[in-house]
Amino acid sequence: MRPIYHWTPNRIRGHVALCFMAYTLGKQCIELLRRNGLTLSLEEIRYRLASIAQHRIIDISTSKRYLIPSALNREQIPIFKKLQIERRSEPSLG
Repeated sequence: MRPIYHWTPNRIRGHVALCFMAYTLGKQCIELLRRNGLTLSLEEIRYRLASIAQHRIIDISTSKRYLIPSALNREQIPIFKKLQIERRSEPSLG
């Protein structure tokens, strides 16, 4: 939660709330994975998922925008499966 680079009460409260939500979601993710047979620390989960990206492509002739997700590797697939996260196989329009 530190360092906090905020000085106004509203920004400090917002920072603390955001940190609390991130911590809670992280712990929930760890627990859901553990219940489904995959024991990882939050640092391991973050490391394994860090390379996931979406590539934004714009067709200049039609001005259509597409989001193309990167392929999952063998360390990412079990996390997505255990958390029941589905990925679209086709590009989504942006």
